[in-house]
Amino acid sequence: MTRASAYLFAIAAFLFGSPNLCAQNLAYEIKPGRIISADSLQSLLLHSSDKLNRPAKEMQALIQASYQKGDSLIYEIDFEIISQENRANDSMIVFSEQFHWLGRPFPFKELQSLEGRKVNLQGGTAPTFINCWFSACKPCLAELTFLNQMEEHYRGQLNFVALNFESSERVERFLAEHSFPFQQVAEAQEVLDSLAIEAFPLSILVNAEGKIIAFFGPFSAEDTWQYPQSEAAQKLQRLLSAELKNPKP
Repeated sequence: MTRASAYLFAIAAFLFGSPNLCAQNLAYEIKPGRIISADSLQSLLLHSSDKLNRPAKEMQALIQASYQKGDSLIYEIDFEIISQENRANDSMIVFSEQFHWLGRPFPFKELQSLEGRKVNLQGGTAPTFINCWFSACKPCLAELTFLNQMEEHYRGQLNFVALNFESSERVERFLAEHSFPFQQVAEAQEVLDSLAIEAFPLSILVNAEGKIIAFFGPFSAEDTWQYPQSEAAQKLQRLLSAELKNPKP
């Protein structure tokens, strides 16, 4: 569930005009292990848009994360098909709204769960996986099977938190009928607003040092922990394998 430009803001000037970025090489990882140049990415986007009957539909690249490799800054990207009226900018390369939180501590250190317990959102002893959802969100419900399997698989190794802007009473009614064994934090609109989260579901991984290292869009209804189908689920598994020192088999 999303509004027209929920995730995005234009960054053409930032990408091509920043003196800090121009001092190093830029490249883009379009799928695991495949890294291409900015020119190649633009060509790919334009070619794909032509196949989509441009300009009625176009392809744009959403930058989800970044990492350093040698003297290059690598952006990890996902692709999205957009209509002409919803395009972000002429470059068709955009950041996800949450990109600038990567590498920073979660903006709230502690919140209170439905049970009245303190919930640590900045790591400290183990990584923390945070899911943002609400009860009428069909994509949120579709990924519950995958989330519950992940919680069972990493129980005791990973902290699990769920943030919801709805009232405590509504969340409690939902949980009375559905299994969702995360630490549930209701009435968390202020937290969601601080991260500019307007589209759901969205998940966040905080490492053991308390820093945000990744955001994930919806997982697929076909995802299971044993057989992840979506790129989001596969990326999460790769990151957890790297973050956890002694992951379960």
